[in-house]
Amino acid sequence: MSAGLLLTLLLAATTLVWRAAHLQAVGSDEIPFRKHTIDLGRSESVDAADINRDGRLDVVSGENWYEQAPPAERGAGPRWIKHHFRDLPYADGYIEDLSDLAIDVNGDGYPDIVSCSYWQQPLTWWENPQGQDKPWRKTVIQTGSPVEFAFLVDLLNTGKATQLLPQFGDENFPLSWYEVTGSGADAKWTRHIVSPQSYGHGIGAGDVNGDGRTDIITPKGWFEAPSDPRNGQWIFHQEFNLGATGFIYVEDVNGEKGSIYFDLEDMHQLQYFNHEDPAHVQGWRTILVTGAEHPYMANWWVPGCVIGYEHTFVNALADFLKGLEKGERVRPDFRDALETQAVAEAVLESARTERWVSPETGDLRLEARG
Repeated sequence: MSAGLLLTLLLAATTLVWRAAHLQAVGSDEIPFRKHTIDLGRSESVDAADINRDGRLDVVSGENWYEQAPPAERGAGPRWIKHHFRDLPYADGYIEDLSDLAIDVNGDGYPDIVSCSYWQQPLTWWENPQGQDKPWRKTVIQTGSPVEFAFLVDLLNTGKATQLLPQFGDENFPLSWYEVTGSGADAKWTRHIVSPQSYGHGIGAGDVNGDGRTDIITPKGWFEAPSDPRNGQWIFHQEFNLGATGFIYVEDVNGEKGSIYFDLEDMHQLQYFNHEDPAHVQGWRTILVTGAEHPYMANWWVPGCVIGYEHTFVNALADFLKGLEKGERVRPDFRDALETQAVAEAVLESARTERWVSPETGDLRLEARG
């Protein structure tokens, strides 16, 4: 049997065992998803909102919004009626619309749309004509820098994500956030500058230090929110470098004593934060997981050239063959995979229910024999 065929069989067996264990864990009440194609257009963003206030969620994407209508027959899915509500420029074969964010800007009860683009007018909001089938009025929020995406976030700590946080592509452009002031015809987006510069490709928001305030996260560090986000000074903490990334989320991964995160754009590095470190040296550490200390690096490239995702399968096969030769147990094995899956399921359940879930004593039940 060739090594390639053996590796394929091993991966297939691993997948089947994991799937069987997963189904045993969650039961048969999984929600089956079936894809429904609404439009084969060239839009790069989407949002859902009740555009015409008929009680059904509609879809907004690019130049169109898609009205959810009752199914044509019993048992069928909803119908989607296409409404063209604006004209947008094209660039390199796609529509220049990189975020669609539904929010009622002018307070008339109808969701408007905030959009951004890279080459054209970077940040705009489009006024919903109260569900009528006619073009929407555009208002420019900000020009001067490309915007590749934007968030609606809760920087005022009210429990509602109604502030706008764009990712400016020009690092010489001030890092800013925006809030709606006024209502009706006087509604506008008011700008608040956090820093005289921006910090690369990526933006996010979340409570980093646990003080109950929403901080701003950039690829090169995070800004600690003041007690008054509008007028106070945002303190910059240069504790990590994420490189080029996208939407940045703040999550507690491994409990109150520390946190970890990794970025698929830089999969050779693991970021680790230990809350028990002394305050004067506390910060994110970068751990190179495929450096010279890796037990198999001597069999790969010259020093300085890290291995990739696909090479880990070759390493796993080498472990398996050595285990067969010596009659030793190979780690990680299926039991390790099941235990890892138990932790992953507990994390998802904890996030869903907002309570502590233990893989050993919680809702998850897994057994591994052998």
